[in-house]
Amino acid sequence: LSTLLHELANGVESPKVVALLDICQAEKKHQTYGGPLVDKAVNAVFAAFICHTQELREELIPFACGKGPLTATAKLMSAYVASEALRHDLVEARQKLMEAKERNNAAKQANIDEDAPVKACLK
Repeated sequence: LSTLLHELANGVESPKVVALLDICQAEKKHQTYGGPLVDKAVNAVFAAFICHTQELREELIPFACGKGPLTATAKLMSAYVASEALRHDLVEARQKLMEAKERNNAAKQANIDEDAPVKACLK
């Protein structure tokens, strides 16, 4: 399970990570946007939810060990939807920082990293 969560949190597209995300995405249709860095941050938060929730860990152990299929339970989907809910806020924060960066560049002030909020989720 730790390998699966590590891969999920670090953007590794292993077969099990792809299967996990495909199952969740098939159950909850949503639009993905924001680019690969936002995807990675959202997946890192999803992995953290799983890691810190005993019931989710227990649900995923058989799948992670190759001993059973994975189903999209209500608890798993709740964690997935909660992590996906961050996507909008991360993209919005990035856009605001990009606007501030453009204003600062026009005024020749200090640089702003528009990906700072997204990178913070990866820590």
